Amino acid sequence: MEAPQPTGESGIDSDGETGAYLAQALAEHLDAAVEEGRSETRRRTAELREFVGAHPVEDDAYGSVVDDLESLEAQLDALAGDAPMDADRRERVRDVVDRVVRLYRRASE
Repeated sequence: MEAPQPTGESGIDSDGETGAYLAQALAEHLDAAVEEGRSETRRRTAELREFVGAHPVEDDAYGSVVDDLESLEAQLDALAGDAPMDADRRERVRDVVDRVVRLYRRASE
């Protein structure tokens, strides 16, 4: 399957602020999900990964951000149960969230 091509700076339309806003909103949902446990964090990670995959941006960091989301999703799949995540895992999620927000913010400028 061929990867979607950017349709504009935001990967959504010519209004980069829309892409940045949507990416930030989904990233904030993921950040909040960390406190709810593995399954909600996994669900929100998949949601954000799907958004990023469907809305590519012309930025050198785009590929590594996609890789980070896929890696995080795989790590969450490997965890057993739905217990709260440890501090290291929460920090990893927040790092990925920050990268996504920065990526779409740059694309909107």
